[in-house]
Amino acid sequence: MGSPGMQLAGFILGSLAACGSLITCVMPEWRRQDMAGEVIEMQIRKQGIWWNCMFFSTGQWHCDDFDRIIVGLPPELQAARALMVLSCILAFGGYCIGNMSLSCTTFMSDNLNSKKRLCITSALLLGLSSLMTGVSVSFYAAIVVQDFYMSGGMAATGLNARGGMGGGMGNSVGGRYVYGTALFFGWASMGLGLLGCVLQIMGSKGMDEDEDEYDDGGRNFMAQNNTYNNPAFTTKGRTGTEYI
Repeated sequence: MGSPGMQLAGFILGSLAACGSLITCVMPEWRRQDMAGEVIEMQIRKQGIWWNCMFFSTGQWHCDDFDRIIVGLPPELQAARALMVLSCILAFGGYCIGNMSLSCTTFMSDNLNSKKRLCITSALLLGLSSLMTGVSVSFYAAIVVQDFYMSGGMAATGLNARGGMGGGMGNSVGGRYVYGTALFFGWASMGLGLLGCVLQIMGSKGMDEDEDEYDDGGRNFMAQNNTYNNPAFTTKGRTGTEYI
């Protein structure tokens, strides 16, 4: 039998994962400069999939976007952007469908079977969105690790080959880069989204069975009423009988 509480809990987790995917997409810290071994820590370089940023010890910061949107960027950056944009679109669709198809709403209350299918569709969209976010950040993290251990760090390889910090802000890029906060947001969103997808589907399972049980009960009640109203059991033809 379906569980409205489990269904609602799954939808809430999926919605949190959708918010996490959006935050991951726009955060300018998919990787940050490794300050280990740095003598002067006056500035820290951070890079997202949309912006290059420089943070200064005075509290000031400056960000600049990439010169290109898709064409001309490194393949790993193109893939990360495409996956994250598609993830946000799927998350938005799953959230809208879920708001209408939860069992606690009155939408399509006369057709629980179709409502259940919509709720499962919402769960799959939210789960697929979180999975795409996880794939995107994992692929990006693998490139960061690969470039970290290369000679010269990320000075002229991988993500910094074209349109990197040096090209975007006019500074020479040196040192190594490590995981940024956005990657951890992405992994957390993937876990919440997949868990929410499972819970929402399990909570939706059996809603049509509940509808069948309700229909069976209604038919039995109607049958009892028909038996009670049968002319054979009425007082037709009897006179002088008064009921109070």
